[in-house]
Amino acid sequence: MASRGPMPYPLDASLSRQGFIKDKCGTARNGASISREPLKIQDYGIIGDCRAAALMGRDGSLDWLCWTRFDSPAIFAALLDPQRGGYWRIAPLTPYRAARRYVAESNVIESSFTCSSGAAVLTDLMSVASEESKRQAPVADHEIPRQIRCVKGELRVQIDFQPRKNYGLEKMQIRLNGELGLRIEDSNGVYWLRCTRPLSLNQTGAHAELRLQAGEQAQFSLSHAEEAPAVLPCLGEAA
Repeated sequence: MASRGPMPYPLDASLSRQGFIKDKCGTARNGASISREPLKIQDYGIIGDCRAAALMGRDGSLDWLCWTRFDSPAIFAALLDPQRGGYWRIAPLTPYRAARRYVAESNVIESSFTCSSGAAVLTDLMSVASEESKRQAPVADHEIPRQIRCVKGELRVQIDFQPRKNYGLEKMQIRLNGELGLRIEDSNGVYWLRCTRPLSLNQTGAHAELRLQAGEQAQFSLSHAEEAPAVLPCLGEAA
């Protein structure tokens, strides 16, 4: 997922420094969301595709996204309201140290999590395809791929997907569609969340707890289709 090129460089000094992060309420059970402390603005990095942008917290949480345009209503707005705004978090379940950097001269963010039992790297980006690539094969009009890969030891990871309509004012209807993933309907189109590991629905979103060992990974793709038929990107070995 990460582009090739020179060695990555830090987002900035405050984002790349080692910092101990722990959720005050500890580990969530039975699909419940973990209570989070609000992040500071310097704890965020940005990804985008020149049509929209997302803010990625240093705790692995996507906390701000107006999609599919800069002036669209937000579907993740925890930046404004951590409790009701909506977010999509991928992070270890145990206390960890975090560091982040952009990959080469790209808009790809790598977040490194180091726990007592192992280490993992989370890669986040917003896909951009050239016109030539679009002619060669169908691609999603709007997509946010995410990947977490265990690079040392083993660790437990939580995925907490909590989208909201209109800056957190409304919950979104989420349905399981078998191998196609999760379908989230909206008045302006349809969102699809696909992943290489199963997700379970709860009262407010979707959730999973994974155990990854060195060399193992989990991939995710959030895409949106409005006027054209949905193109669902392949994940895992089929990609």
